[in-house]
Parts: sequence; C-alpha cells; structure tokens
Amino acid sequence: MPSTLQLQGLSLVETIPVTTTDYADYNFSKLNPNECVVFWFQKNRVAVLVCNIGNGYYRVATKPVPPTVKP
Repeated sequence: MPSTLQLQGLSLVETIPVTTTDYADYNFSKLNPNECVVFWFQKNRVAVLVCNIGNGYYRVATKPVPPTVKP
C-alpha cells in the first residue's frame, strides 16, 4: 500500500456526468499517479471519486450529492 505521503497532492482531472444509466465505462490506464476522476451519477445523486494513488493502487470514494447542487 502506498504511504500517506504519496496521497498528498491529488488532482481532479475530469468530471464525468452519468445522466441516464447506473454505470460508466472508463479507461483507467490513462489515469496517471495522483490523478483523479469523478463520476456523477445524476439519476441517483451519487458521486464516485476514483484516484490513482500509485503502484497499481486506486482509491475509490462515494458521496451523496445534495439536491442543492445542480449539474
């Protein structure tokens, strides 16, 4: 597992709105270490953050999106 120091300096490089389905396809091999993408599942109001944290590891986090946040 990467050290805590490697987790500093993460950068969001792309936000992908998913408007009509419950799934998204993405080529994670183009995601460089310390880069993140977020998938915003608008139908379910959930955001999924995926970060390449190096050495073949990815960090995945999910959060509900409040109704006050607009696309």
